Amino acid sequence: MENYHAGFIFVFVCFIIGFVFIIHATIQENRFAAQATAWPVLEARVEDRLTAAVDPVTYNIRVSYLFDGKKYDSVAKNFYRKETTNKHAGDTVFIKVNPIKPDVCVLFS
Repeated sequence: MENYHAGFIFVFVCFIIGFVFIIHATIQENRFAAQATAWPVLEARVEDRLTAAVDPVTYNIRVSYLFDGKKYDSVAKNFYRKETTNKHAGDTVFIKVNPIKPDVCVLFS
């Protein structure tokens, strides 16, 4: 019986930790997306597609772009849930760029 209680407590604690982690990640993602709404939109060139998930297939998009006369290469975060299977190397996409940290960008089209 003691093993049953210990196991239950362990599972319960793991559940709580996982729940807190998910809530924290969601809050951080929402905060980041809210900040990105004010960022400038730029044209960028797709350099590569990096597999992010297999089912359903989604990609992170590595892009290059100019901001304030300087060239940047970055992986565009996809907080706006844009379609990524139709993005290929050489394509032009629009991104939003963090003006304070120009190497941070978000896929916008």
